[in-house]
Order: sequence, then structure tokens, then C-alpha cells
Amino acid sequence: MIILKLLLGLGTKEDFDPTPMNIFITGLILGASFLGTVSLLIYVVLSII
Repeated sequence: MIILKLLLGLGTKEDFDPTPMNIFITGLILGASFLGTVSLLIYVVLSII
């Protein structure tokens, strides 16, 4: 939810002090979703061809 607020600029200013573990987990989630999307697109394109 905090990511959506940061992206859209919504809500009041919050005191958010991320720990290194929070940053690491967020990076893993974003990386996995990106790589999953790319691999899904590759699979769909190759299955059409």
C-alpha cells in the first residue's frame, strides 16, 4: 500500500523508516514480478508462433 501511495502521491506524509530487510524483500518482490511478466510474455509469444 505504501508503494501505491508513493507512486500516486496520495495521502499525508508518513514516517516510514525502512529497514534493510524491508528494502531487500521489496526488491525481491519487484524483481520476481518483473521476471515473471517477461517470462510469461515470452511463453505466450512462443506458443502463438
